[in-house]
Amino acid sequence: MRALLEVRNVTVKYGNFTALDRVSLSISQGELRVLIGPNGAGKTTLLDAISGTVKPSYGDIYYKNTVISKLPIHKIARMGIIRKFQTPNVIESLSVWDNLILASVKKNVSGTFAPVDHNKIKDILELVGLHERRYDLAKELSHGEKQWLELAMILTNDCDLVLLDEPAIGLTLKDIYKLIDIIGYFIKRNSSIIIVDHNMDFLRMICEKFEARVTFMHQGKILRTGTFDEIRSDNEVKRIYLGVERC
Repeated sequence: MRALLEVRNVTVKYGNFTALDRVSLSISQGELRVLIGPNGAGKTTLLDAISGTVKPSYGDIYYKNTVISKLPIHKIARMGIIRKFQTPNVIESLSVWDNLILASVKKNVSGTFAPVDHNKIKDILELVGLHERRYDLAKELSHGEKQWLELAMILTNDCDLVLLDEPAIGLTLKDIYKLIDIIGYFIKRNSSIIIVDHNMDFLRMICEKFEARVTFMHQGKILRTGTFDEIRSDNEVKRIYLGVERC
């Protein structure tokens, strides 16, 4: 598979502190990759660099063979990279339906707006379990429902790379199974996904279901990449992060 995303020797510095230290990473089209590591390992900073929230001090990031390291956030998003943060980012004064309509609006090459596919929105609402609440204001949703709404908004876009930061935080086991179904929807349409999370049960399930690889980060560096079982049984990973008793 061809590389959709290539991070090449990226370093991010904040004064004397090095958040990312010569990180290199390649993500193929349609690949699911999991990033794990202790707090402060550089996982979120790597997502920041890919999405344009921070700019690398050194190194470059290539997306579809184009350097995006110095592009503004909105241009990176328009190229097909969408990020979901830990806190749901929805417009609370609008209804669930209107949030999705707004997220679906796209311009054609000519500069005119393309028609919104209402049937597609209905299907996505069914998938995330919000069809019955489609006319409710977003502010009336629970925290978990806002998570589903934001994922639904991402699904309305034909994005090629999805960055999910702690998507399983605060979810019940039932909700985790729903999240896995939604991730499967992305994969079926050949989107690439990078997930940062600490819920090892959730990560084990998605790695087994989608044959995902795991990249372990520590102190701004990538130390290991392998299958979930390979990373889980690695002695260095155990020592730094997992703890022998959890393995």
